[in-house]
Amino acid sequence: MLQKTWKVQFSNPAFLGNAEQKGQWRTPPFKALLRQWWRIFEAQEVNYQVQRLREREGELFGTAGDGDAMRSKVRIRLGSWRQGRLRGNSLGAENLLVNHPEVGRGGNGMNVGSKVYLGYGPVDSKNRLKNGVAISPKEKSDLRVQVPESIAVDEVIQLIHWFGTIGGRSRNGWGSLLLEGDGVESFDLEHPLLQQVSRDWRHCLQLDWPHAIGSDENGLLIWETGALDSWESVMQRLAEIKINFRTQFQFSTGGARAQPEDRHVLAYPVTNHQPRNWKDRIANQIRFKVVKDDGKFKGRIVHIPCSVPAFANTLQQRQEVVWQQVHNRLDRLCGERTSGELAK
Repeated sequence: MLQKTWKVQFSNPAFLGNAEQKGQWRTPPFKALLRQWWRIFEAQEVNYQVQRLREREGELFGTAGDGDAMRSKVRIRLGSWRQGRLRGNSLGAENLLVNHPEVGRGGNGMNVGSKVYLGYGPVDSKNRLKNGVAISPKEKSDLRVQVPESIAVDEVIQLIHWFGTIGGRSRNGWGSLLLEGDGVESFDLEHPLLQQVSRDWRHCLQLDWPHAIGSDENGLLIWETGALDSWESVMQRLAEIKINFRTQFQFSTGGARAQPEDRHVLAYPVTNHQPRNWKDRIANQIRFKVVKDDGKFKGRIVHIPCSVPAFANTLQQRQEVVWQQVHNRLDRLCGERTSGELAK
């Protein structure tokens, strides 16, 4: 067994819920995050065959079942399980606004809080913590991981450092992890690990589970904002970007008459636009992260593509067109991507 320790903290607040749904340092979310990025690292090795991946995952992370249960070989320990130190109304006075063209009356839109837009649920409409407790960016803890020596834990930890977020609304950038320790490197678009975990995004749409970072003829589907002075400013910019690429797809129906439309490819449910008989969810494939670099903050955006699920089969013929429009919009909003070759 191999045992390693990293120092972990967040670049912005993290909403890790305990039994009372209040922020607390807990190991299960970290183990789930390790599992998530292990799948992406391992997927190419098994030629993206989900059954082979499940078998390897069961051998490593354990399985539950009658007669064939296996104990996990992965051990995770945190320095403590203390509650978060961000309390009450302390999400910060800087509630930067963004304009949302589909909110309000009169067709001109209205300004909304960027923290509320990206964090609705854990963050209430008045920019307060709904359940009163979160983990502050100032907090740190030790993350100890013990795994079999055959597991490439360093590579998985590296991916988590570059892209990993955790807790409520983590795909919108909340709970962005920063790791310090042996083997953790700065982000580099030319790093060979990125080529190992990337794949032509059009090929990714042939599978309905996230298994690779997308790439195209212009490089990896990874974008970054400019450097800003605070994580709040980054969240504002990410909110502007998300509103922009989502609202380019306008609805033609709504309410009880809602039909599947292009924006449903991006994520579902959508308020006031819920097609009949749609009960499941479509997870957001565009993931945000707030990173800290030389005292400044930046937003990192990555597309981990996969097909819409079976219940949304009416959108499968449109999803490639929709995602191409999203990529084009992100290229314009964030600038050209500079990574290297198209992954096959």
